[in-house]
Amino acid sequence: MNCNEYEIDIERTIYLSKLLKEVVDLIDLLEENDPQYRAVRTILQNICTGLGVVAVIGNAIISYQLTSRGEIYWSMFSEWIVEKLPKSIEELEEVHKEFLLKTRYNVYSLKYKLRRLEKFYGSTLAKELVIDPFKYCPDINLLVYKLSRLFQADTSSKTMVFAGKMYYYTCRLKEKTVGGDIDLPVDRRNSLLTITSCIIKTCAKDIKKCVEDLMKPSCRSIVINVWKRISKTSGIPIYRLDSLTWLITGILKTNNYDPIQSYEYICREIGYCKEKLKSLLFALTSCAEDRN
Repeated sequence: MNCNEYEIDIERTIYLSKLLKEVVDLIDLLEENDPQYRAVRTILQNICTGLGVVAVIGNAIISYQLTSRGEIYWSMFSEWIVEKLPKSIEELEEVHKEFLLKTRYNVYSLKYKLRRLEKFYGSTLAKELVIDPFKYCPDINLLVYKLSRLFQADTSSKTMVFAGKMYYYTCRLKEKTVGGDIDLPVDRRNSLLTITSCIIKTCAKDIKKCVEDLMKPSCRSIVINVWKRISKTSGIPIYRLDSLTWLITGILKTNNYDPIQSYEYICREIGYCKEKLKSLLFALTSCAEDRN
């Protein structure tokens, strides 16, 4: 299907914005229960803060096409870093490379990823962050822009904006003021959620094909613009909205897109049991019947 053939239900985005706004207090709980957030916290608690922030960004820019779930990958990475306790940016670079070479969590395009690490760790940006790790918290966009310039990538590319989101986690953990309006990292989860929540209604016959299309550089602006609209209407910044939608999609998938089972899971495991959450979960799964 051509990208122009995907129809967006604007009224649906307004409705979802309202529902999301009513459970905005869930975001804190979801973030704190995100294994990636806990991995960042482990790193920052155990090594020099500047090196920890650089390690998080360095790992974010190579976190794609993993051979394990992202949650496992980040947990193992944090354990590796803490065990090795690097004392300089040079040591950190070697420890990071060693993690890739000696484990099997991230082996796709390994040579390219190793070169990407070399470029980042050798950059002025990385050295600057070691000295002033939270310089970009008030404007995460600027960090994403500088990373994009460094790697000659689009500012909306998944790894660039994902690095911005993970940097947000470091800012939050150190209680820094955060600002900026980065794009959503377009991946399989939030592409699927755009469909299962009925924002895009032209995918009933082949949801899998639609998800693949929406993840392509030529079409990802559809997903970005949809969630940017929802972010603006709900008042929830993208870097926080992504945490909520990404984690909820994982919970929905675990519970076979059953909104009641998903609600009970969140209530039991995270301790959020407000009735308004049910309405959101039903809305997010209204068009999930043919997702497979």
